[in-house]
Amino acid sequence: MFHPSRFFLLFVMFYFITQANGQLLNESFDGSTFPPAGWTNLRTVGLASPGTWQRVTTGTNPTCAPHSGAGMAYFNAYSWTGGDAGELSTPALNFTNGTYTVSFWMYRDAGQAGTYDSVSVYVNTIAGSSGGTRLGNIIRNRNLAPTQNADGWYQYSFNIPASFNTTTNHIVFKGTSGFGNRMFIDDIIVYSQQAPANVTAVYASDSGICAGSPTKLYAAGADSIVYWYADSCGGTAIGTGDSISVAPLHTTTYYARNYKNGNYSIGCTAFALTVYPVYNMAQSKTICAGQKDTLANGSIADTAGIYTVPLHSINGCDSIITVTLTVLAPVTGN
Repeated sequence: MFHPSRFFLLFVMFYFITQANGQLLNESFDGSTFPPAGWTNLRTVGLASPGTWQRVTTGTNPTCAPHSGAGMAYFNAYSWTGGDAGELSTPALNFTNGTYTVSFWMYRDAGQAGTYDSVSVYVNTIAGSSGGTRLGNIIRNRNLAPTQNADGWYQYSFNIPASFNTTTNHIVFKGTSGFGNRMFIDDIIVYSQQAPANVTAVYASDSGICAGSPTKLYAAGADSIVYWYADSCGGTAIGTGDSISVAPLHTTTYYARNYKNGNYSIGCTAFALTVYPVYNMAQSKTICAGQKDTLANGSIADTAGIYTVPLHSINGCDSIITVTLTVLAPVTGN
């Protein structure tokens, strides 16, 4: 049975948790539902069908993968007439607790030179750009301002004016076709401008370790408290502090982020720790009485039993071969 009071309590808990973390929104388009819950996706100019933003797991024209996770949003300026436009708007966000910044990643390439496909970012009291304030505009072609030297993902951030911190607002991403290439965006975050800077680097006391062996991870650029995560940013924390000890069983990517004055840094800094395997193998051998067997480490065995043979792999990790040796008695007769 639906209980309105319970729903309200969950909403209030979610609101205060997101406020305490300094983030109003964190969307990576990893879920298969698009647009995500609460978002608005509309064609605003042109006759293209559907003429709206869409979600993909891999991109073509240009070829690219999501900046992170399983999906990304794109606007098909490759197929739709120049001037066609579609707007992807966030849910209503409560800006009354301070001033905020919107950050997102956009894939930029040099293909289809001379075209002006672009993504404009607005803040507005309604889910759409009409009557809103444009915060900035990014042209897909990386040879145009802001210029970049190589195709790839680039992060862009725009501060939301303080005049908007008295009410709820939407952030609007308006894609406009120049009949050039598709435009991809990912990892949209709206966060407090009081958020601390990112950790500048993560490194380990060992560049590679054997499975199960301990090593230490260190965070450079630590500010107040550093939170550590394994395999994803912002998941279950595995420790806090400028350094932590880990003993993974397989190659693992670790993430570190700063936390200060009730706000997390906008993102995590990642480090992939290489873990070399430890091999445990079993062998069965049979010899005749009076014979001898040479084990893998060079030792000699001539009686039945179980032998444990320690070895070192090419990466210096201990490996164990357990040999079960059977000795057959001689067959005699007249």
